[in-house]
Amino acid sequence: MNMQLHDSLRPGSWGQVFNLFRRRGSDLVCAVPLDRAIPPFVDDEWEYLCEADAASSLPGFDYGSVAGRARRHGFSFFRTGPRAA
Repeated sequence: MNMQLHDSLRPGSWGQVFNLFRRRGSDLVCAVPLDRAIPPFVDDEWEYLCEADAASSLPGFDYGSVAGRARRHGFSFFRTGPRAA
């Protein structure tokens, strides 16, 4: 039997991509799906960090947890740990 992976299951072609914003002076990060509006609480006290998907290796970023919470709430929070000076 010839089985093929759906494109969304192939490594490097992950479905959900997130914009990550870090609260200034904190290890708190807000992940917002690219196709969702940035929540109004993400203001000047937050800085854009990067984009992330399932292949990302940012400390504290658990793709499955973030994707599940973002699906329910439109965003997700996580902590990266202490910031390097």
